[in-house]
Amino acid sequence: MVTVEAAFATLSLGVVVALLMSVFVLLAAQLRVNDAARVAARSAAFGSDDAESLASRAAPGSSIAIDRNGAVVVVEVTQSVAFPVPGLAPVVVTGRAHVLDELSALDLGGGW
Repeated sequence: MVTVEAAFATLSLGVVVALLMSVFVLLAAQLRVNDAARVAARSAAFGSDDAESLASRAAPGSSIAIDRNGAVVVVEVTQSVAFPVPGLAPVVVTGRAHVLDELSALDLGGGW
């Protein structure tokens, strides 16, 4: 009887550890796409052409969308995350950053 209970306890512990690993993988991916969106938005706000490549280096395998709405640069980075536990469906995480466009915010034409 003790052997069966120990087997169930070991199996349960393994399942809990696997689920915790999955949560950590998901959190790490969320942080990665948030950082990639922030870096790309700041780069695009300063007029850099390599904002998309910076985001793809920060979050490899992600899709990046850069949009300029007037004086605001909006960057959205999306990535599909596969869990280390078999049988769990992949989850899509998204990071979004909004930054004031530095080029349109500067009024270099007058008044200095």
